[in-house]
Amino acid sequence: MGAVYNIPYSCSFVDTLVQKISKEFEDSKEKLADVIFLMPNRRTCISLKEAFIRYNGKKPVMLPKIVPVGDIEEDDIFLLSANDEEFTDSILPAISEYERLFLFAKLIASKPADYGVPEMNFAQALSLAKDLALLIDISYNEGISFNELKNIVPEQFATHWQQTLEFLKIITDNWPKILKEKNVTDIVYRKNRLIELRASLWQQNKTKQKIIAAGITAGYESFRKLVKIVSELENGEVFLYGLDRTLSDYEWDLVEPTHPQFELKKLLSYLNIDRFDVADYMQPTKPQRERFISEFMLPAKATSRWRDLHDGSYSAETIEGISLIECADDRQEALSAALILREALNTPSKTAALVTTDRNLARRTATELERWGIKIDDSAGKPLHLTPVGVFLRLILNVIETDFSLLSILALVKNPLVKMSLEPTSLLKTVRNWEYNKRKPVFSEQSKQIPEELSRWIIDLKEILRPLYELFQQPIISLSTLIKTHLEVAEILCADNQNSGEQNLWKGDDGKSAAELFGTVLQQSDIAGSIAPDEYINVFTLLLSTKNVRYNYGTHPRLKILGPIEARFNRYDTIVIGAVNEGFWPEFPKSDPWLSRPMKNSLNMSLPDKEIGIAGFDFCQLMCADNVFITRSNRSNSSPTNKSRWLLRME
Repeated sequence: MGAVYNIPYSCSFVDTLVQKISKEFEDSKEKLADVIFLMPNRRTCISLKEAFIRYNGKKPVMLPKIVPVGDIEEDDIFLLSANDEEFTDSILPAISEYERLFLFAKLIASKPADYGVPEMNFAQALSLAKDLALLIDISYNEGISFNELKNIVPEQFATHWQQTLEFLKIITDNWPKILKEKNVTDIVYRKNRLIELRASLWQQNKTKQKIIAAGITAGYESFRKLVKIVSELENGEVFLYGLDRTLSDYEWDLVEPTHPQFELKKLLSYLNIDRFDVADYMQPTKPQRERFISEFMLPAKATSRWRDLHDGSYSAETIEGISLIECADDRQEALSAALILREALNTPSKTAALVTTDRNLARRTATELERWGIKIDDSAGKPLHLTPVGVFLRLILNVIETDFSLLSILALVKNPLVKMSLEPTSLLKTVRNWEYNKRKPVFSEQSKQIPEELSRWIIDLKEILRPLYELFQQPIISLSTLIKTHLEVAEILCADNQNSGEQNLWKGDDGKSAAELFGTVLQQSDIAGSIAPDEYINVFTLLLSTKNVRYNYGTHPRLKILGPIEARFNRYDTIVIGAVNEGFWPEFPKSDPWLSRPMKNSLNMSLPDKEIGIAGFDFCQLMCADNVFITRSNRSNSSPTNKSRWLLRME
């Protein structure tokens, strides 16, 4: 029988794991390569590797096999065993992500009346297809069959939900048939089956290999099964993080999905283990802080005990190192966060991170840091449609859509990617001078005339864009033809005297990501068929938004901008918890266009409230850092904000 341990919130999770395993294999370091660590996601895998480097003083070290269970890929499966072909061949290959997306979109667009609308363009259908794909993935993760839809009584819901339910039945009835015809399966189903089969083989063979499941909670059924099997292996170990044993049994029974401990409670129930039977692997470094966090996160029905608190309930050291910064607006908050991060660099080897769900705050802070020449790593990346390559590709479509308006042409010509085999410096100077004369108040018509050089350039530009412009004059055109022509035009615009357009356009992290995206999309775009050209810009932008660009090089090694999931299990000297307002900490539950809350209840599917508890868990962990700065703005986008429920409880 394996062991189940808890690592307290105030202890560094990955550093504790590394110390434990390194000491265990101190006399036989080569055997460390046979150990398997099962981690929640890729970011925690990176953190574990970095912890090994820190522990060994940057000396060469034999690393164990580290597998991200939540983001597992086909290659990661084979890290678990060299002989996995025996069961991987028994599971059908996975359908391509974009093939599934286009199939869903085509099916949805063909039946708008069933969805309760008279007509639906392809861009709208593609957006709904994204949500439907996510819903089906969740159903696989939670072990829910859509066959249960027939047990839902439509008359219990509003008319539009009845129409949606009927339409969803059409999709879910047809989708298994489509998969069977193509002899494939969904990628999430395949991953889950591979994990389950691998775990079952460990169980059947009674493996004596050292396997550690660290930080994995009860998020999905396949994860729970995996943790249970590991906990029952002879050399299996399970490490939980932040298990709260200060709650009374009454308070523990009140823990619900919005509470930070809900996932751990659910996992322990599945493992049939009492929380007091789980040993702390090490003592908390900040026991008062942990008790304080448990106190302000009490279930709502138990908060009556706050009346018993008095001046002596907590010592001054409980909140030592915690600061609250309330700002007037978003810009002030971003500047405050940037200053805190910049100040951390004054101390050698000190690390700092901004953790936020507000992407605008993350981008603003990164921009503010550029004042000091600091390029910071934003783990969430930037949506492809907001990168230089994405903006450039959309500017081309804007010129076509506005029928070559002067404003759209100027926006395109000033883009640094535009070369057109001309000298960019002289052309840009001509454009800027003309625009300056155009905008300043004058009393003659002479300055309003377009310079001759610019006029010739506009004529050349129109000639380059002609193939794409002619496609837009047709009533319908195939999506693949539109994408190919669009990209060909873009490459011609990017060509200069030294390099081809292909070399200039698809370089850099954003260019490589775009090339990879369109290489995949073009293989499947014939499935989408033909669309109206005026829908193309929305379809194109939506496809770009499905991919995020992460910059691999040139970022500062000691500063990070992270989302809550990426920050989980990491430890920094200074933490800035940004945008601590309702809607960000926690985020508002997202609406589902396919299933309402009562429908999800009927299917025993997790409600969006679960995400609040997960965000609360991350918030608790961040609050245990040595130096914590909580920032919020009183106004966001000119609208007043409300403090986060957790900040109000803390106050």
